[in-house]
Amino acid sequence: MDHQPDTTEPSRSDGLARDTLLLLESFHSSAPVGFAFLDRQFRYVRVNEKLASLDGCSVAEHLGRTAQEVVPKLWPQVEPFFEQVLRTGETLVNLEVSGETPVDPGGVHHWATSAYAVHHRGRTVGLGVLVTDISERKRAEAALGDLMRATIAALAATVETRDPYTAGHQRRVSQFSRAVATKMGLDGATVTGVSLAAHIHDIGKIGVPAEILMRPSPLRPGEFDLVKDHCRAGREIIASISFPWPVAEMVYQHHERFDGTGYPQGLKGDEISLGARIISATDALEAMASHRPYRPAMGLGAAMSLVEAGRGSQFDSDVVDACTELFRAGQLELAEDWEATAPRAPGNVHGP
Repeated sequence: MDHQPDTTEPSRSDGLARDTLLLLESFHSSAPVGFAFLDRQFRYVRVNEKLASLDGCSVAEHLGRTAQEVVPKLWPQVEPFFEQVLRTGETLVNLEVSGETPVDPGGVHHWATSAYAVHHRGRTVGLGVLVTDISERKRAEAALGDLMRATIAALAATVETRDPYTAGHQRRVSQFSRAVATKMGLDGATVTGVSLAAHIHDIGKIGVPAEILMRPSPLRPGEFDLVKDHCRAGREIIASISFPWPVAEMVYQHHERFDGTGYPQGLKGDEISLGARIISATDALEAMASHRPYRPAMGLGAAMSLVEAGRGSQFDSDVVDACTELFRAGQLELAEDWEATAPRAPGNVHGP
């Protein structure tokens, strides 16, 4: 008796394979993010419509061409990372890439790019690449940043309108603090936080009577206690603002001293936040260099010498060293019109 071959199982397997391929094709083409497979020479082997639209080219314009040929102005941003993924097999997640596309020259777009090594039969054959357009998110972040900076400037102005002798003081301390934090190698986000805190470090003085702030003679003990309370008042004023940095604590601590003799808490060393340690030194530097109702300006050079004298006692040594390096390099400067526009102190001043 002849036996006919059983074709049921292979047919079922073939059908399953076709269904799987169709499912993968549907997944690939309808994915809400850009997807591509690049070979080891970074040529496009597969690309979906979403990625093609993000690049500003058709699917056909991608296939067989290298990423450098399709998006030449973006390629330098991703090449070293793609090379590293091929070399190490480590996955790249959400690398932010910015630039223009072939169909929008001059326009700035932003993408988050991820890449992973694709293996076949024990060897790496290329890269899987996922791309998401984050342009709207980046624009919203920029708008939020502009709003935050405008808010900080408005808060700073409320103090300076009551005390013409310190007009511009907070802004200059902010500039000094940014330079010092950058010199110390802090990351960009932290530098921004320190700079913003410095810009409003004296916000609590809004509660100090103007006649005390502007008095051209030494303060009485009770009056000095009132001035010292501006640290606490400043923290309370901004405590409800959701900054992505500890701005309120930096404002609260900016009169602490490295040796523990400062106020309001008597903190010392690393108990004081690094941002507050930076602001403490730059605040003193700018204040001593500037005119005050109770004394004439010392000038930046003399003020820098006094800050250096407080190295390791009043001020953090690392912060002072950064200030010194910047000053000697000519990178700590007051505005060119500062001497001409600063208020002049009376001749019969007393006190420091």
